Amino acid sequence: MTKAAHRGNRAGAHTFAIALLCAAPSFILGAPVQGPDSLKASEERSEKSYYSGLRSFQLAQREQDEGEARRLFEEAATAFQEAADETEPYYMAGYYLGVALGKLDRYPEAIPHLEAARARLESIRARTGYARLGLGAIYQDLGVAYYESDRFDDALSALIEAERLDSENPLVHFYKGLCFYRLSNTNDALGALDKAVELDPPIRPRAEYYVGLSHLARDRLAQAADALRFTISAAADPEMKADAQAVLDRMIERRPEETEDGPKFWELRLTLGGEYDSNVILQAESGPTFGPITDQGDFGFSVAAGGGLIKRSETGYARVDYDFTQTLNVDISDFNIQSHLPRGEAGWRISPDFTLGVTGGGSFFRLGGEDYLRQYYVSPFARFFTHPRAYTDISYLFADQDFRGDFFEPSRDGTLHHIRARQYLLFEEADRYLYAGYSFVKEDPNSAAGAEYEYNGNAVEAGFQTGVPGDALFEIGYSFSNDDYANPNPLDPLNLPRNDDVHEIRVGFTKPLSPFLEFFAGYFGRFNNSNISAYQYRRHVGSFAFRFVF
Repeated sequence: MTKAAHRGNRAGAHTFAIALLCAAPSFILGAPVQGPDSLKASEERSEKSYYSGLRSFQLAQREQDEGEARRLFEEAATAFQEAADETEPYYMAGYYLGVALGKLDRYPEAIPHLEAARARLESIRARTGYARLGLGAIYQDLGVAYYESDRFDDALSALIEAERLDSENPLVHFYKGLCFYRLSNTNDALGALDKAVELDPPIRPRAEYYVGLSHLARDRLAQAADALRFTISAAADPEMKADAQAVLDRMIERRPEETEDGPKFWELRLTLGGEYDSNVILQAESGPTFGPITDQGDFGFSVAAGGGLIKRSETGYARVDYDFTQTLNVDISDFNIQSHLPRGEAGWRISPDFTLGVTGGGSFFRLGGEDYLRQYYVSPFARFFTHPRAYTDISYLFADQDFRGDFFEPSRDGTLHHIRARQYLLFEEADRYLYAGYSFVKEDPNSAAGAEYEYNGNAVEAGFQTGVPGDALFEIGYSFSNDDYANPNPLDPLNLPRNDDVHEIRVGFTKPLSPFLEFFAGYFGRFNNSNISAYQYRRHVGSFAFRFVF
């Protein structure tokens, strides 16, 4: 795995160490006790250079652009070097110089400065009994520097000492696990990585990569595949995801038949749930089905079942899926909806940061036991990372719509065009993110009889998903769209075209209950403001579901 894939790990380690050292009393670290007036010229120059470097260092820590962050770390390292070179150097200059060099991947140069800081604090501790926490932080940073310099035995020794001083530091256990793996001690590697995840669950996607490699080294294919798949699905770092995918693909290609529990190419899904819908007589996408909008609510239950087959390679993937859904309303049974959704998808990795693909399939709906809508679609898409924690999705969907019900047939038959661009900003893990997007929708009926349904829609959206206590996820999203209909509407007294402003809110909570089962609860709200009163409505849907995935 490349060094770049470790940068997110190291950032946390250095932030933790710096916080501890900065919190330590200055006399513990050997700071001068004289007042400013008695400082020598060398001390004053060193302190000035140190604080200049510290400003650049702190700016680099916050900088999102990798190139600019590196420039600032270079600037900080130069200032810390000037401070450390003085006859009477400022007491933190050497330590920060080592950390800044580590940020620049110049670990062999960083090691002497970190070793000197360690020796100084060891001496202070021997004399005073203080500096325990600061010393633990330095041993941690020194262990990371040794590891990144391929000095795995030295790294392990430093990290064991760091653990002795602070046994609850997850990054110490994480790097211990990496060292044990590099030293071919996979049993202890698994134990250390498990401990890191126990202390800091968000570290799991990174830890699972090495858990997978450790299991693979012990010929445990099923455990290795599960761990690697978790990294692929949850890691924020695209290089780590690509490395995990490459290992998994090689394992599947070379040894697919090793055990019954080995890597699988299939997935089965089952969902059981219920909901309350305040406005049942609407389509799934909240457009009128037929007749007036009645604001009639009902409780209902739903069952969904499906599955898929998937094949991956180093250059891409292909999958086919089918899903079936049936809703059962308590009172308004004429609006029970049944859907059949076959689909296929293929993607090609042009590079680790760029994927092209296409999705296609059909959507077949029955309403109250009768054929309602048949839709066939194709949707090319592209995904590209603009930063290790930011990527863009762009897609275009073309659909042919064939309405089968007596009310719409054949007037609303036609085509649908949907263009969408969405930007994601990832948090620590891939399933924690912010997003914002824009979409354009055009519905184009085939015949003049359906002219009232022709419209252009422009929408903007934003939302986020984040972790909450208990290993659960919380999501919220908002969208606003303006749907501008092109032709006169027969429901308007003046025969004017329809124009709708639509606000939608989605809220969801997902809680894993086991490796194969999760609970979901959610709310969907749609607020349709129209210039034609017949299309003015509100819709509130509260739902829950138990989702099984095998």
